[in-house]
Amino acid sequence: MNQRLGIAPIVVFFAGTFLATTVQGCGPTPYVAGKQHYAAGNYDEAIAAYTQAIKRQPANARAYFDRGLAYYKNREYNRALSDYNRAIELQLDDVEVYKMRASFYHERSDYDRAIADYTQVIARQPDDGMVYFGRGIAYYDKKEYDRAIADLTQAIELKPDFPTAYSIRGLAYFDNGDPVRGQKDLDKANVLQYPRQEKDD
Repeated sequence: MNQRLGIAPIVVFFAGTFLATTVQGCGPTPYVAGKQHYAAGNYDEAIAAYTQAIKRQPANARAYFDRGLAYYKNREYNRALSDYNRAIELQLDDVEVYKMRASFYHERSDYDRAIADYTQVIARQPDDGMVYFGRGIAYYDKKEYDRAIADLTQAIELKPDFPTAYSIRGLAYFDNGDPVRGQKDLDKANVLQYPRQEKDD
């Protein structure tokens, strides 16, 4: 006679080389707990849990990246950068770590490093208009207006209804000595941002 066994659910998460399992009656593994705390906005607890996961598996690149995200949310920016770097050293196969590090560098006016990371992402995600936009702004901030215009043009081709890309490209045209195209882009941005509403019949 078959008996129905009460087998506890096992949840398996693959993240790089990381395998996390939870069994009913036992708490979640530190990595899973970190994910739960992060989702709930409890960043201190998430950091503590990810740190425990890293102690158990020092080569867990995903845990470093996720702890970096928690540090960033907690405004511990240097620690976030350190974890992003470690995740990359451990060869985390995720372009998001390059996106986050690019944003970090860009916010701190480290434009060359930001551009290098944006370029890494573009090589793997050439259809991501937002990455061209980010790199275009970095070039604009470096006053490399021709390159900024090229990237922002690519961003617009991929996201034609993106008013901010038109605005920044318009400014780049102005700064590059082309006020006619600059004004045209600013006008286009204004139309996209504040479209006229059709009158009711």
